[in-house]
Amino acid sequence: MHKISDYNVQAAQRHALSVQKHGEAVERHGKSLQARGEPRSQECGQLLEDYGHTIQHYAQESLLYSQLLESQDNYSTELFGQAVQAHMKATEAHIAANSIYLSIVKEKLNAFQEK
Repeated sequence: MHKISDYNVQAAQRHALSVQKHGEAVERHGKSLQARGEPRSQECGQLLEDYGHTIQHYAQESLLYSQLLESQDNYSTELFGQAVQAHMKATEAHIAANSIYLSIVKEKLNAFQEK
């Protein structure tokens, strides 16, 4: 049976906490865009806020699995795999949020350059 090292368990926890902060930042950016009053900004802002919540959800899930690992005598590769999988889902949501944010920035830049 494979054993997950203490270092990897702690790294998974650090990554989950970092992803949690990224999710909070995405949520804040979404709320900021919604406050602008422009329909397109509000639409993108709502999507970003939703992605921020999704990122935070998967970060919490990843953290939970990595914390469960510590409570066991012999670290489970299955639990570690679930922590990594939740982390991957959070990363996918973060990439999608970045794409939306990039699209709104490009639109604003194009509008500014056309003036």
